[in-house]
Amino acid sequence: KAPADCEIRLRDERTCFTD
Repeated sequence: KAPADCEIRLRDERTCFTD
């Protein structure tokens, strides 16, 4: 699951989905 930071930075998929 994507971190909460994903909601803040939807543009940055790299930040949204990280291993």
